[in-house]
Amino acid sequence: MASEFPLLGQEQIETIAGAQLIAEADILGVIVLASKGARHYSPDEIELLGTVGKQVGVALQNARLHEQVMESKPYLEQVIESSHDGIITVNPDLTIRTWSRGAEQILGWIREEVVGRPARFVPEELGEEAGAKVVQAMESRQTVYHETVRYHKDGRAIDVSLTLSPLLGHDGQVLGAMAILRDITDRKQFERALKASEEKYRTLFESANDPIFLIDPENGAILDANQQAVATSGYSADELRRMRIPDIHPTEEREKAEAKLEATAKRVDEDA
Repeated sequence: MASEFPLLGQEQIETIAGAQLIAEADILGVIVLASKGARHYSPDEIELLGTVGKQVGVALQNARLHEQVMESKPYLEQVIESSHDGIITVNPDLTIRTWSRGAEQILGWIREEVVGRPARFVPEELGEEAGAKVVQAMESRQTVYHETVRYHKDGRAIDVSLTLSPLLGHDGQVLGAMAILRDITDRKQFERALKASEEKYRTLFESANDPIFLIDPENGAILDANQQAVATSGYSADELRRMRIPDIHPTEEREKAEAKLEATAKRVDEDA
């Protein structure tokens, strides 16, 4: 805009031109050109002033963001250091950029032993996979989750989950990846014990000399049957799984079987 102004401070101002300082659609202020004499600003001058206003607005916004980042940096560092999970940032070549206290507690190495060095806690046979996961996170700019194994400083293998995200610079450029590492050894041990128990049960179940049926006590549906049950009933395992336990009894005994099933279901409800 251009207009005539009477008096500004002690100076006689005849003409001014102004433009908004804009950053991401936010108006941060106004930049003004003032002239003591009457003059007409050309369209090119007004356009140039508007361009300068936008550039100054962006510069002001960046300065504010930098100030906010610097103010929040101690808080963010405190959050990272207090996390029980390991928080690690790595370069594209898998050298370590940063290493949190949680990572020290999980893997045993202190910060000074790993920063700037290759990730020695990655098993040699998993090195290619580890690099591929980092590249995937960087190139896709998306979070990548997987479960794997890492070495503790004392040589123990530790089951861990890794959540990888791209590490971005202030200009949006990908600098590497950030990994959130969690020790899942207890869960993995439980899963392995459960699997072993299930396999042991299945072996005993299938090798039993007596017919065994697993049934739903509420409706009598056959959930599973061992090989001896298949041989005794004359039905296949798939056929049995589509039947109810009274169905395998002779016709004249099904009413009695239904009554036993109802009594069993009632006892189950009372125990519950």
